[in-house]
Amino acid sequence: MKATSADCTLIFVPPPFAADAIMEAADAGMPLAICITEGIPTLDMVRVVHFLRGRKTRLIGPTVQV
Repeated sequence: MKATSADCTLIFVPPPFAADAIMEAADAGMPLAICITEGIPTLDMVRVVHFLRGRKTRLIGPTVQV
């Protein structure tokens, strides 16, 4: 992020890896993360939502499997 001055990340990974990719982007301080992955397990997204609380990363997407 520092090397490129990026202010957004697009996440294109399979469902088993999406939650970790989102949390990695937030941990790096990325202000905007867009995830297009479909079918992420609900419990993985519960972990992500809890992780994002209090951080400055805004998440757009993904579609959650119910």
